[in-house]
This record gives sequence, C-alpha cells and structure tokens, in this order.
Amino acid sequence: MIPAVDLAAVFDAVPDACLVLDVNLVMVTANQAYLDMTGTTRAQVQGRRIPEVFPVNPEDAAAMTRLESACTRVLRTGQPHRMGVIRYDLVTDDPAVFDTRFWNVTIAPVPDADGTVTHLVHRGRNVTDVHPVLLRVLATYCRELGAADDADLAELLEVDADTAATGELVAALVAEVEQMWEAMASRATIEQAKGMLMSTLGCGPDTAFDTLRRQSQDTNVKLRTVAETLVGSNSAAPVRSAVGVGSPWRS
Repeated sequence: MIPAVDLAAVFDAVPDACLVLDVNLVMVTANQAYLDMTGTTRAQVQGRRIPEVFPVNPEDAAAMTRLESACTRVLRTGQPHRMGVIRYDLVTDDPAVFDTRFWNVTIAPVPDADGTVTHLVHRGRNVTDVHPVLLRVLATYCRELGAADDADLAELLEVDADTAATGELVAALVAEVEQMWEAMASRATIEQAKGMLMSTLGCGPDTAFDTLRRQSQDTNVKLRTVAETLVGSNSAAPVRSAVGVGSPWRS
C-alpha cells in the first residue's frame, strides 16, 4: 500500500516560488520558496491581491497589467501559459525605493473534477542575476552564431551547464530575445508599409498608419500581417489598383 503523501509538505518543498490564486486573482497561499524570495509570510499574502502586498513600481507601471493578462488568458483557455522572463520589482524597506527583479514565470490552471478552472498556480524563478546575459544572447543572434543546444548557450552565457535550471533558463532568455526581435521586425515592416502608402496615397505618416490600422480592424487581421501583405507585393502597383471606391486602403 502506497503511504499517504503530505501534499502541503510537498508544496513547501518545491524549490521554485509558487503562488496559488483564485479566479479573482486573490492570493490563496504560497510555498516557502515564494515567501523566502519575496520576504513575506503566509499571513501577509493570504486573502489579498498581489498589488496590495507587492506595489507596482511606477517606473514599470505595466507590470501588473502583464501578469493579469496572462492569468486571464489561462482562465479563458484552461491551458498553461509561459510568460517567459518578465520584470516585477519588489519594494524595499523604503516604500519609495524598489529592488529591480526579473522572473521566469509560468501560469498553470488548477481544474476541478468537471474541468472548470478554480485556481491558478503562479510559478516564478528569480533570474535577476542572469538577466544581463540577454545582451550576450542578442549579440549572438546579431553575429548569427546559432548556438545549437543548451550547453553551447550555457558556455556563451557563462552559466553552469550542469545545473538543472540551465535548459529552462536559457530557453526563457532566448524566448525573450526572440520576442524583441519579432517586435523590431514588426516595426520595420509596418514602417515600410507606411512608406508605400504615403507614396501611393500622397498622405502623411499618421494617415498611412491609420489606414493600416483600419484595415487590420475591419478584417480582424493583425496589423503586422496587413503590413506584410502590402510589403509582400514588392511593388506600388497593386496598392494603386486597390485604392478605389470602397477600397480598404483608401484614406
């Protein structure tokens, strides 16, 4: 017979910082690693919302918005969501001073017997000390070295390749860089599409962007995809032919 397992003790033994939230994003409990990393007690977190215990740094006002958005996504889809590396600073003994922190965060759903999500588990790893290596990863991308595996990246990042966290940590760091690259690529494509519309329609940059935005909203297609479609024509001719009565490109 398999002996009973003390799940509370198991939860406390998990080395990652774990926080349990209800569907209203109120903190239910946290494991010891979470309390140690944040310098709090269970009594301080239970029954309170995150910003009440961990005020948002005014220099990073969107921190809580990002977290709430991720939690809402998991509640809606019922699927775990890896946020990657995010910034959420912790206030110090001086309420006006914040300690910069970066976390590798995953939000996971806890369903009941019917499959309805009743709670969320927020799992975080404090990666503040290694966050600066993102610049080195970015340099690697720029040089197109294309490190093949975790060991190669670990060597580049000067991280111990034998540590259990290396693979996931490196993956999270690379994911953040890839997101930055995607954002830069999107911006470049949108700017190119704006230039084409400005030339074709004889309009200014604001009008060109509004034209792209309206097309995105009207067709329920991402703005970047709309811009890529336009730029992919590789010619202004298709744009001219599209600028007619009722055309989505018409300003």
